[in-house]
Amino acid sequence: TWVLPVVGYAFGEAGRNALAQQIKMYGPPRDNAEFIASWEQILQQHPEFNTIEFWNEPWIFGWTWAGTPAEYRELQRQWCLMSKRVNPKLRIIAGNSAMFVEDHLEDHPEAWKGLLDGITHHPYAGGGYPFARGGTQARTIDHGMQVNRRMGLPYYYLTEGGCEYRDAASLGSELNNPQNAFKVVQYTVKAALVGCYQSNLQWEIGYGPAWTMGNTTLGVLHSLIEDRPCVAEIWPSHELITGAIFANARHVDAAVRSLPRAEELGARWPVAVPPERANDPTVVAVIYTNTGTSNEHVDQDSTLTIANIAGVQAQDASGRPILPHDGSLTVPFNEWPVYITSNSLSVVALRERIASAVIAQATAVNLSASSLKQPVDQAQNLHVRLENQVNRALEGTLTVTALNGGKPVSVPFHAEAGKLIEVEVPWTTQPPNATNQYGVKLTATTPAGTVTRDQVVSVARFVKRTITVDGDLSDWGHTVPVMLDSDRLKGGLDITQYLLNPNLARPTGEANAKRVIARLYSAWDENDISLAVAVDEDKLTNIAGSPWVREGVTLPYQHGQPGGLNHIRYTGDSVMFAFGFRDRVPGHGRQMTDPWAWKGYFCDSDYLFAAHTTASGVPQVIQLWDAESPRRNGYQTVAEPWNGPVTGATIAIRRDETTKRTIYELKIPRKIVRLFDAKAPHLRFSFNMINDEAINGTPILRWGEAAGVFDHWYNLASFAPTWEENLPCQTFFGIDQR
Repeated sequence: TWVLPVVGYAFGEAGRNALAQQIKMYGPPRDNAEFIASWEQILQQHPEFNTIEFWNEPWIFGWTWAGTPAEYRELQRQWCLMSKRVNPKLRIIAGNSAMFVEDHLEDHPEAWKGLLDGITHHPYAGGGYPFARGGTQARTIDHGMQVNRRMGLPYYYLTEGGCEYRDAASLGSELNNPQNAFKVVQYTVKAALVGCYQSNLQWEIGYGPAWTMGNTTLGVLHSLIEDRPCVAEIWPSHELITGAIFANARHVDAAVRSLPRAEELGARWPVAVPPERANDPTVVAVIYTNTGTSNEHVDQDSTLTIANIAGVQAQDASGRPILPHDGSLTVPFNEWPVYITSNSLSVVALRERIASAVIAQATAVNLSASSLKQPVDQAQNLHVRLENQVNRALEGTLTVTALNGGKPVSVPFHAEAGKLIEVEVPWTTQPPNATNQYGVKLTATTPAGTVTRDQVVSVARFVKRTITVDGDLSDWGHTVPVMLDSDRLKGGLDITQYLLNPNLARPTGEANAKRVIARLYSAWDENDISLAVAVDEDKLTNIAGSPWVREGVTLPYQHGQPGGLNHIRYTGDSVMFAFGFRDRVPGHGRQMTDPWAWKGYFCDSDYLFAAHTTASGVPQVIQLWDAESPRRNGYQTVAEPWNGPVTGATIAIRRDETTKRTIYELKIPRKIVRLFDAKAPHLRFSFNMINDEAINGTPILRWGEAAGVFDHWYNLASFAPTWEENLPCQTFFGIDQR
């Protein structure tokens, strides 16, 4: 056990500057020189400090920083110069979130280069869910490591975070539950696999007096890996099955260094080991899985069987031994981690033995059908994404059956272990219906089991048409919109019954029956990309453009405006549109050649726009980023050059209170969306409808969810802000080339 000191906040209320006191924030200090001089005395009195974290969550005009990013950077720079003078060996880490570092530090090397030894991150995203299958927490942990590596810094720390799923039925504490107990291990192992130098589970967000379950799993975990860094990953390209091997760094030989991702895992290999454990022979594997049919239905009965048990032992997450049976070792392979240890096998030998073990009774594949790119009554192929989640290649048959009673159509497929493939199945033509929603059953039959998924598909395409932007949909003619219905995004919905009776009456406005329905139209011509969204909702509000006031103090920043405060995501009703033309944005996130291309943090939207009204009633089309820009968030007192009104765009927003309908209609010049290729058969396009009704407990309706994007692909880099989880830009629209 050791202490990681944290610098800040200002010393007591009197130590804060006047503005911080007025608006009830914890900093900045009233005088930088005074603050630094005080800390100089502290560091002189404590030469034993070897690592220190500067400040804690300095959100711009948030709870700890009543100032601009430039003011924060200057204090950090001055403090680091002092501390390096007092103790040149002191390791200084800072940042507190990957997003803050990207937004305010990375592009300003004068504030960190030669001063910071690493960045820190607080991965709360996704921590409140019962399972980690959604992927957000793992991806945000990976995000911090990618930023740290991009900056060329040697150390990456998690200094806050943990597992905070709340269950009122838990004994002793709503946090003392099995879900948090197994997630404690998953969280720590994922941080190790990212290459994190040190992870952290915060008091009462992972362990504590009432956490009898989490304390147990954390204790077993520490007893096995405390002095053993992560040296290898077992299944690097598999999204939902996880295996890590921990061992004394003396086991890292040429064979280990040649394994996938070895360089990324090397951050902790030089860590000193106490002399009494210098010859430690034990190699420890930690394995678990999050396979299942959805984020809410995770496999419970799957197993992993090792045929050759010589030299291996196993125990569960609470330390109980798992004994061999009939000459083989079968362990549970679900969200509860299992430890497989050996005192005689090398890292590579243990890895190979586990990697080739037989996985049984798991959801072998994931299935998702893309939207139709041609009218529903035309012959075409339905494109189905199929992801193999087990550790062996699968041959099988994919069958698509229309839920309205159509004849099943089957095709064969072959998917290598851990790979994502696309299977084309001839579409059974149907007459168009008024909702543009068509139910299908997807069935994958494999030797590892049969997987089915019911899904709704729609015709989604950019028609070739010139639009007049006036808030009137009449010139869209017979263009078929896609529909986003909050009723269909409710959990546990019977898709078949919904399709039989979608009940498209306008929202009632009653508290227990609110509903939002959005229909999106899309078109292109030689000069512009045109979009329209007809939204049935109780009201239209957005405070963007109004002054930012806190505790009666008005600051020279506006809500929801670039260079202002309060991201547009939080100011009221709006629509965000994401365009993707490249598989990955170069230089941002995991690239497709990376084993963690889908497992880690990735950026797949080249352009992102927001359309919204303002407090004054003036509509806006704002560019949040483009294909070449960084993924900084703006809206934090800094006017980013790419973040602002779209040059040449036109927009009209019309509201009819009688019908409770809002129409957004806009055109974006194609010279702005330079990667748009009218000759391509399709593009990736997605949109999020943000509404202040908070239907189903959330203010966001995501097209990705309605269109069937894998729910374990939740990420933080397709839409803004990058601290909010969203499904990625992985929905395809056809391009009409008539």
